Amino acid sequence: MAHTYTVNCNVEQAFALLSDPEFLNARHLAIGEKASNCEVKRQGDKTILHITRRIHRENVPKALSKVLKTEQTIHFVEEWQPDGDNMVGHYKSEIDGLPIKVDADLTLRATPNGCEYIIDHHPHASIPLVGRLVEKFIISQSKGGVGAEIDYLNSRLG
Repeated sequence: MAHTYTVNCNVEQAFALLSDPEFLNARHLAIGEKASNCEVKRQGDKTILHITRRIHRENVPKALSKVLKTEQTIHFVEEWQPDGDNMVGHYKSEIDGLPIKVDADLTLRATPNGCEYIIDHHPHASIPLVGRLVEKFIISQSKGGVGAEIDYLNSRLG
C-alpha cells in the first residue's frame, strides 16, 4: 500500500536534497540512525544512489526477536529519473545476514503548494513460519521511518 507525504517545496528542490549525500547522512543521524554512506552517480537523466544505513529497530515483537536484531545494516540501490514535472524512482534493499529484501516504488509528484513524496513498499522475507510477520513489521517500521525522514526534510526547508 502506497503512503503519501506532503513536502513543503517543489520537486526540483526536494530531489536536490534527497540525492545529496551530506543531507542524507545528516537526516539519518537526526532520526536516530548511525552514520550512513551514500554514493551518487548520474547516467544521462538517471540518478543512482548506493546507500548503506545502520538502523535501530524499535519494538521488535518477541516472536521476531530471534530473526530481527535491534540494529541492522541495510544496503539500498535507488534509481530516479524525471517524468514530466515529477521524479519517479525505485529502490531495492537488502538487510545484511537475512533473507529479507524490500523494494519500493517512489514518486515526487508536483502539487500546487509544493510536492508529494509517494512510496509503496514491497517486502519479501524468505523465512519459514514468520516471513509474513516480518513483512508486516517491516511495513509498519518503514511507514514511521519515512514519516520521520519527510519531517526532517520539511524542517530543513524552513
